[in-house]
Amino acid sequence: MHASVSERHDQVKIELLVAPDCVPCAKAEALWRDVTDQQGLTLTVLDRREQEGKFLSHRFHLKTFPALVINGKLVAVGVQSREQAESLLCATVAGLESGNNGHGVRSLSLRRPVQDIES
Repeated sequence: MHASVSERHDQVKIELLVAPDCVPCAKAEALWRDVTDQQGLTLTVLDRREQEGKFLSHRFHLKTFPALVINGKLVAVGVQSREQAESLLCATVAGLESGNNGHGVRSLSLRRPVQDIES
């Protein structure tokens, strides 16, 4: 039997990078807060202007937000559907079970427009 996402909560780090005054970012944050709360996981929301947000934005060469990082890997840019968000979490757990630290997660295409921000 496979472990649930909530059983692996200590091994799943979810970070959402957002930009100020970004409507899609607010939608993504609401979705990810709901999905992570349901799974007993912690969501860290990072403003792209703050130190850690700047670091990740530069690391991944981001100019478009929101952006989702799971376990240190950029896995999606834009706003996901609930199904896509849940699928990402399941893929992360499957990756943990197979020993690749969640790096088997595939990126998702954009579902809604996102804000393009120049650094």
